[in-house]
Amino acid sequence: DLMISDIIMPKMTGYELAEIVSEEYPQTRIQLASGYSSEQALKEEQEVLLSNILRKPFRSSQLLETVAELLGSPINAQ
Repeated sequence: DLMISDIIMPKMTGYELAEIVSEEYPQTRIQLASGYSSEQALKEEQEVLLSNILRKPFRSSQLLETVAELLGSPINAQ
């Protein structure tokens, strides 16, 4: 399972959503995306999320590679 979320959202941050999802579904891999460059991780365990943010704008090929890496699937080079 995979969750992709923006960091900046109304009512909660992507970090907060990631924490909820991680608690409820610990096997779920999480990818955060953002167009901002100054996000700060709220907790130490979120450092991995912060260091692996998919920066906007990104190409569909970057998203495909990221999803494949997170799910452990090799992608076919074309």
